[in-house]
Amino acid sequence: MVSVATVRRIVSSLPESEDRSVPASLSFCVRGKGYAWTWQERIEPGRLLRPRLDVLAVRCLAEEKDAILSSDPEKFFTEDHYKGFPAVLVRLKKVGEKEMRALLTAAWRCRAPRTLISAFDGRSPRRTHAEGRRQSAKSGAVGMSTCNDVRTCALALEGVREVDHWGRPAFRTRRRIFITLRPDEERAMLHIREDHQDLLFEMRPESFEPLHWGKVTRCFVNLKKVPKKEIAALVHEAWEYADGATGRKNSAKTVRKVPARKAGRAKLR
Repeated sequence: MVSVATVRRIVSSLPESEDRSVPASLSFCVRGKGYAWTWQERIEPGRLLRPRLDVLAVRCLAEEKDAILSSDPEKFFTEDHYKGFPAVLVRLKKVGEKEMRALLTAAWRCRAPRTLISAFDGRSPRRTHAEGRRQSAKSGAVGMSTCNDVRTCALALEGVREVDHWGRPAFRTRRRIFITLRPDEERAMLHIREDHQDLLFEMRPESFEPLHWGKVTRCFVNLKKVPKKEIAALVHEAWEYADGATGRKNSAKTVRKVPARKAGRAKLR
């Protein structure tokens, strides 16, 4: 169980966080941008809202919201007022301090400027790949997804084919490899956006960990700890990230800009 005092202590440890709370409601922001606040429960339609100090609204990435909600409905939920809004409602009585710190840190990252985030990362180096593997091994495994689930999702996408990559099955678009499997470990390496994978590393280290390849970091997924629905979404995201940028770039090159003078002459003719 996490108390209000614990939440405020965690917030105070995040750079330039402001505590704008009042006795009946919590409110936290960074550089004037809110990232966590007390849930206001509507008892009846049209009536006044009632602040619930036992429930905290926490910002998140829009694409991460469904995954958080489905990970544990007893801890996380939402309501109509938050439909389409990048935030989840957290029951403080159901989460531990470590998990609350990960949630608030990720929420802070959603609102903090890049310079502040870079300075913060300089003080908090990421875990090494070996440390992540040891922590995942200790946490135990519950069967959810498999390498075959990843293969099915990947091959269902347009333009994807399976290839051999250093003795391991991999999947590539016309441009690059975006998934590599390790069937003997039921793990997969996904190429997704850095901001999304950083959030996964912080919030769910038992399921997602960094895989460092030179100066590049990829998302290493323990498939036995991730639901099939979430894996399908991650595979689709990796496919879009690998292939979508090329399509947009090529499309941009085909657009020919007509000078204003020539366009005007054309109209006169």
